[in-house]
Amino acid sequence: MMTPSERAAAIEARLSRMKDLPTLPVIILKVLELMNRSDPSIQDLSNLISADQVLASKIIKVVNSPLYAVRTEIRNLQQAMAYLGFEAVKNLVLTCSLISHFAGKGAAFNMKTFWAHSFGCGIVSKLIAGKLGFESAESLYLAGLVHDLGEVVISTAYTVEFPAILKLLQTDGCSFYTAEEKVLGYTHCDVGGWLAVKWRFPESLTQAIRYHHTPSMAKSAKEVVAVVNLADLFCRLRSLGYEFFEELDVSFPDEPAWQILKASSPAIDSIDLERFTYELDEKMDDVHNLIATMY
Repeated sequence: MMTPSERAAAIEARLSRMKDLPTLPVIILKVLELMNRSDPSIQDLSNLISADQVLASKIIKVVNSPLYAVRTEIRNLQQAMAYLGFEAVKNLVLTCSLISHFAGKGAAFNMKTFWAHSFGCGIVSKLIAGKLGFESAESLYLAGLVHDLGEVVISTAYTVEFPAILKLLQTDGCSFYTAEEKVLGYTHCDVGGWLAVKWRFPESLTQAIRYHHTPSMAKSAKEVVAVVNLADLFCRLRSLGYEFFEELDVSFPDEPAWQILKASSPAIDSIDLERFTYELDEKMDDVHNLIATMY
């Protein structure tokens, strides 16, 4: 097994040679820059969106979807921002922009399925954070959304190795994470973490991307990483994965992520898992329908 430094060196050597290494669209870079300010304003965000009418129209369409359950139709960007607020609109901008940007990258798996999982993980992360009383549950949505970006790179850049990863999934019934580890010596978490640093993502997002399968190893933002880990498990258990066979046997209270959250939020033990799962199932159709509107 590679050491962390050996993994980093191997990824750097491989990806730094790529001529078509994924880059982020300008709108996302500007939103990330806005996030890093001490006093970002909703007007600044509105100005960014207004410069891209296609994006603005898509946001209005999404806000009017069943997922947001608006009582009266939202007709313009100003109404959408007044209804949702800065954090939610910012997340919608990033969601629409990421999905649009990576939609045609020729990945070896169904990108619509990938984004359904990612979007679902974002929603579940937000729900878990809300139940635990996080100050900004909306910020957890973004961590869930981007947690698997490393998968896109592996499926597109590792064209020789990717079939071997898929074969292991079929023959061994192991997780995607384990199959990657066996074939590459590192995983989509390592690749995604490398990219997150290159793209200058906020530290909490970088940690969630790098450690969402191993939350106990996170160097910071452990609660964020733990929430994303549980959200990922919930989605895969509710058939919102990548359509690859996985044998999952999960007892949530025994998961390391659950214990991490319990240390800071003892209320987690009062969550009715059966009821919570029912709530998630109600959201799944909305997730699929919403992703369909973005393609």
